[in-house]
Amino acid sequence: MKRILTLLFLGAMFMQTQAQVLFSQDFESATIAPMKAVDVDGRTIHPNVASFCGPTWTIVGNAENRQVVSTSWFNPVGVADDWLISPAVEITQANTFLVWQAYSPDANYRDGYEVRISTTDDEVASFTTIALTVPAELTTPNIRALRLDDYVGTTIHFAFRNNSNDKFLLYMDNISVQVFKSNDVVLRSVNVEKYNPADTDIPVRVNIQNYGGDQLTTLVFTWSLGEESHTDTLSNINLNTLVTRELTHSVRFNPGAAGEYTINVSVTEPNGVEDEAPEDNGGSRKLYTLAEQLPKKVVVEEATGTWCGWCPRGTVAMDIIGSQHAAVAIPIAVHNSDPMAIAEYDTPFGGTIGGYPSGHVDRKQVDIDPSTFVAALNGLRNRRVPVQVLTESVFNEDTRTATIKGTASLSIPTEANDLRFVCVVTESDVRGTGTAWNQVNFYAGGGNGPMGGYENLPDPVPANQMKYDFVARALLGGFDGLENSIPDAVEANETFEIEFSYVVPQAYNVENMKAIIFVLDEETGEILNGDIVDLGQTTVSVPLVPTGKTSLYPNPATETINLTVDYQTDAPVNVRIYTTYGQLVRDLGLLNLSSGSASERINIADLQSGMYLLELRHKNAVTGLPFTKL
Repeated sequence: MKRILTLLFLGAMFMQTQAQVLFSQDFESATIAPMKAVDVDGRTIHPNVASFCGPTWTIVGNAENRQVVSTSWFNPVGVADDWLISPAVEITQANTFLVWQAYSPDANYRDGYEVRISTTDDEVASFTTIALTVPAELTTPNIRALRLDDYVGTTIHFAFRNNSNDKFLLYMDNISVQVFKSNDVVLRSVNVEKYNPADTDIPVRVNIQNYGGDQLTTLVFTWSLGEESHTDTLSNINLNTLVTRELTHSVRFNPGAAGEYTINVSVTEPNGVEDEAPEDNGGSRKLYTLAEQLPKKVVVEEATGTWCGWCPRGTVAMDIIGSQHAAVAIPIAVHNSDPMAIAEYDTPFGGTIGGYPSGHVDRKQVDIDPSTFVAALNGLRNRRVPVQVLTESVFNEDTRTATIKGTASLSIPTEANDLRFVCVVTESDVRGTGTAWNQVNFYAGGGNGPMGGYENLPDPVPANQMKYDFVARALLGGFDGLENSIPDAVEANETFEIEFSYVVPQAYNVENMKAIIFVLDEETGEILNGDIVDLGQTTVSVPLVPTGKTSLYPNPATETINLTVDYQTDAPVNVRIYTTYGQLVRDLGLLNLSSGSASERINIADLQSGMYLLELRHKNAVTGLPFTKL
């Protein structure tokens, strides 16, 4: 589902490779079958969730990830009675568990549910046994397990029943029935901070999971670096099946000097016996210690939309960040399903959050409520990072083209460390007309408490009373950054540059726009540092490379698209097509511009429908031309 929660979901997939699987449904086939959904309540869902789900369990998501969702928000208000029912599953041995992932994204309106068992058939009336009641599911995806040993020798059906009263949404995914070994501990991640101050004690932490059918009470935790090795025997852990926990070693790592280090970690001997699946007991972590505190800015990405009644909470938080923390903050409002949404940002960003409003701070504090944005910013503003970023921008009024230059300076040498440039353009004081520009406002009337003045405004707030700030207008380089824009191996104090070219639409006001360059770490997904300047500033003279004009037409297109380039250079210009996630889908080779111009007809018939970026790369300059394949 979300990139930043990759460990959790990859863990779920890994589980199924380590156990005997009797039943599995991840909904990636875009069908609920062989399960079935039953709408017993027959109620009408509230219009505010109509775009999220249907009257009962509904598949949502995209080709990257699919899941099912149910709602208990009805109009008029009422109790949900929605069933998700399995086919027959034969339980043949002990240590058999029903496993699933679930979450309910709004902390104020958390849906709950029952897990029921039938030993006869799959009719609703046959599910007379309530095996588990979850009064209110957690707001972030979590794995649950229910032991089925009482049904050994029996064929059963199981069902999830959303029986919540006037809540919000309940998501489920990766449902399975599995047979586990008795004693099996899994090392899920090595949670050592990647970048640390030099000559400091660094905690060595791991995230473990009990993947055995027996409760995990003890284990041996070892970390080593070269000849140095330290072992802890831990007791009273008391983890039930599939429960995870972070453990901290009693001995910290102190490198003593700035540099690059690799720590090796293992967790062994669950419950004092040999692990029955030892291949998942070990891992390692490359980390860097930094002697220098570089100037730091913090990127705050807000998930919002005019349709979202709680999103004024995010607007108020971003206004505080923009007005009171401008020296260190880079605010970006990523809109969803409204006139300001841009698919190349909204789609991947939406896959990293659980609901609206929410957001990330440096993509290190992820999927958090806007009420915690300031605290997260203050916690990260002085963190030690290995890169300093400078952004420069020049705007050509005749062509309305902004040339945005990013410079990254690395303070340490690194090897095989994938850092990437990203460019974002934002606009403030954005206004529009029509109902789509009205801001839905659940704070109207004050019943939900004060919210920066929104309690005194109507629901919805009319478009003529609204202005929207920090609106993301363009994402250049992809959500995960431009691949190979910074070499994997660099020397200390080495500097790298990149240029992006952006044509500003006539409807946008350049005077209210900002150019943002930030550098992210592809391994962790975290933003390390960034810089923000006025898009239209002209104080820096940076030549546009390559110079001249480019065009891509027709756009949108179905079969072919025409690229026309009008400039001259003897240097190689590489042409590539990327998805909006930054994934390379086609390398079209070199474009010959020695004569001063070139035209190419590009066949895109085999591309899937969606948004793409055609990239022209000339030395360290990049011109990005977005297009849509119908």
